Amino acid sequence: MATKTFIANIKGAKGVQGDTGAQGLPGTGAVPADAAVAGYISTAGTSDTQTAADARYASTAILAAATDRDRITRLFQSSGTRVAVKRVGNDYNMHQEVSPNVWWKQTLANTTTATGTLHVMKDSIVGRPVASLAHGDASFAYSATGWGVITNAMVYGGNYQRNKTIGATVTWTSPTATHVGIRGILTNNGGYAKVTLDGSVTAATLLPTAQDEVTAGRLASSALVANGGTLNPTDRVYDSYASPTRPDGITLFADGLTSAAHTVILTVTGYKQTPAVDVYVLLTGGISGTASTALDTAGVEIAALVTAHTGSSVYEYAMVFKRTGGTLAPFIGNSHGNETETYFGIIVDGKTVTFTDGQTRIGSAAQIERGTNLLNPDNAAEVVATGSAFWTITAANGIDLHWVVNWTKAGTVSSAYAAMLPTQGNTFQRGRAAGGSTVILLDDDNSVKGSTKSDTIVLWQSGGNGATMLTVRNLPQAVNSWANTATDFAWIQDRSGGDYNKGYFQRIQAVDVPIVIGDKWETFATYRAAWLPTTSALQH
Repeated sequence: MATKTFIANIKGAKGVQGDTGAQGLPGTGAVPADAAVAGYISTAGTSDTQTAADARYASTAILAAATDRDRITRLFQSSGTRVAVKRVGNDYNMHQEVSPNVWWKQTLANTTTATGTLHVMKDSIVGRPVASLAHGDASFAYSATGWGVITNAMVYGGNYQRNKTIGATVTWTSPTATHVGIRGILTNNGGYAKVTLDGSVTAATLLPTAQDEVTAGRLASSALVANGGTLNPTDRVYDSYASPTRPDGITLFADGLTSAAHTVILTVTGYKQTPAVDVYVLLTGGISGTASTALDTAGVEIAALVTAHTGSSVYEYAMVFKRTGGTLAPFIGNSHGNETETYFGIIVDGKTVTFTDGQTRIGSAAQIERGTNLLNPDNAAEVVATGSAFWTITAANGIDLHWVVNWTKAGTVSSAYAAMLPTQGNTFQRGRAAGGSTVILLDDDNSVKGSTKSDTIVLWQSGGNGATMLTVRNLPQAVNSWANTATDFAWIQDRSGGDYNKGYFQRIQAVDVPIVIGDKWETFATYRAAWLPTTSALQH
């Protein structure tokens, strides 16, 4: 959308009203002025958007936000041409090719709550396809002391090697590859390994340095040579610690290597994070790939160049609901519970498809549909609303989410969110709303930052390449023009504990809003992720 055209249409005379069109799109009889505005806002699903623009959004701040939003979106523009869906157990991974053979993977996880199961957005990574070799392959060589094989049906290959003897090594020679790493268990008794790649202790550039870990407070400064330890500040290190346990940690060490066999050495250091109960290095295999490694080949996985989010923090809607005459008023919706799935179906390139476990289907577009019932917190047998969610994945636009909640019982809602964007707090430490200034997310104190009248939030790695963004396309309708919030805003929370930083579009804030039978809530949101040459262009 050209900025000059958009501004002219905001301020100009109202065009002729067209026929009813899809939400956020002009109707069939719309004039160009309506078409330009409707791509940004729509209140009723028709081409008659000019009045809404003049009344609510004809301000310098909103015009600046729209211009900035378009600029940010161009930075996220994909050069890939494909999408994919993969089934893993009862989860489904949605994939967008963001550049040739670099894929964004967003998981729809089959999640169990106290009131039922449903698929919700969870883990988000951008990475490359990799093939795996198990730790028992002849390409692995182990030092003589301390290694032992442990059986575990949950891990890759059904068993793993572990060692906590300081100085013990495992050497792996990869197949011909341009990116390499390992598979391992990340658990509460895991510790640090020093990583050597092709003879260099600094070449595993996708891993943190020892100094990075000390600065972050995860590794004691006594581990450094200057303080009597064995690690140089620039040594690259791999950490086997996680809580809760991740039985299949897939970790890239380096990308963009010469296409050749590469030698990876892990050396047990005896160092660990403070909460870890031991210093084991736990290995299930090695991973490698080239530009031609195909995502739909059996056994191929996506290994992260960057992890944008992992865990249960909610992307989709959530609301604090109290039934008329009821006593409980918890959050309901998605991972918050009080919602259960009634339908789940997948379409790839226009055809309804089913998946066997582990199967990947690649196409040019895919849609996943979910039907749900939202439940009375006082009585889970009573349905208070029906829900539908449609995730549409395209190579050009990322993931479009259209959700609808139709209320069938009366009550009140005292807090509600139309869409959210959770990210990893230890890596995504910069963010802003379109039209607003960059905020630094290092306080870990639940503070609200970057409040801006905007339809777009972007979060990114400082000094890195990973970024993710969320745009709410029907902003006035989705947040009810912020009529029930203290301020007009999209905002970012600097979450306590450092686990998450999260963007929010809030519909209701600390006020009881009556729900009438027949009320319909609806949001059109677009999620994107990227691996950028640099994130500095996102600064403002």
